[in-house]
Amino acid sequence: ADRGRGVAYDYLGQQRSAEFYYKRVVNAQITNDADRFSYIKSARRLSELLVRRGAYEDALKVSLPALQQLSDTASENRKDKAILLSTIGTCQLYTNQMKQALESYEESYRLYLESVNADNTDRTINDAISCLGNIIKSLLNAEAYDVVEPWITRMDSLEHELRTLEGKNETYINIMNKHRADALLYKAGYLQGTNQPTLASQAYQEYLNTEFGQTAQGKIAANEYLMRANR
Repeated sequence: ADRGRGVAYDYLGQQRSAEFYYKRVVNAQITNDADRFSYIKSARRLSELLVRRGAYEDALKVSLPALQQLSDTASENRKDKAILLSTIGTCQLYTNQMKQALESYEESYRLYLESVNADNTDRTINDAISCLGNIIKSLLNAEAYDVVEPWITRMDSLEHELRTLEGKNETYINIMNKHRADALLYKAGYLQGTNQPTLASQAYQEYLNTEFGQTAQGKIAANEYLMRANR
């Protein structure tokens, strides 16, 4: 019940209330598999909320024990583990643990690729691309430009793979278009950060020409690049 309340408040954007209920689950005693399931899901969501407000040390205190709980071989836990590792990586990145952060990100990416290889569907590929996007954004925000490019290349590769799938519905076509726009915006940010302003401006213009780039949400997202480019 507490996890359900946490999810509901999370959905409504009431972050503090969501944290309260997730913490109740995380701090409760685990007596059976159902408790363990709720604990993992709640710890995962709680750590994400804590990262969102910059409480990186607190997020590590939640996510690391949750990661320890997960079995390496349980396929049903692969996504939870991948998300936790990505969250842990971001916490490590912002607490001056770059080497550990990249190791966590790499392990998260490996697990997502395992999921894609085991079940090559638009859903698994979309999950992997979303994870890569979060990693790239974190690296750009940390100005870790020297390690960003391989992640953008990986995102491009998965985005292309998603486009080649058959039977895509309108929802996933819209998602694909957003992923393509995101990749161009990340590329623009990377190029700007590595003192390649002309190429950055070209990538940014390509972004503006995408369907997503022309929306109100797309224009808001573009502010990160504009700030980086002092425009």
